[in-house]
Amino acid sequence: MSFDKTTKRIQWDEMYRYAKLYYEKHGNLNIKRDFRTSNGWEYDENGVIKLGQWIKDQRKITSQESEHGQLLSQIGMIWDAK
Repeated sequence: MSFDKTTKRIQWDEMYRYAKLYYEKHGNLNIKRDFRTSNGWEYDENGVIKLGQWIKDQRKITSQESEHGQLLSQIGMIWDAK
C-alpha cells in the first residue's frame, strides 16, 4: 500500500470513529454540513473536526455497496439527505 493510500485510510478511519461516536450519542447521522466538533458528538464552533462536511462528502464519493458505504450504513448514514 502506498503512503497516500495509507494516509487516506488512517484519515477515513479516524473520521468514521467520530461519526460512530456521534451516532452512539444521538442515534442518527443527521448532521448539518457546518457541524464542527472537538469530541465527535458535541457542536464546537471552534472545533477542528469538520464532521458535517465529511458526512456530506461521503454521500458524494462513497458507494453504498462499498466497504466504507456498508460501514456508514450500519451507523445510520442517510444517503439521500437533502
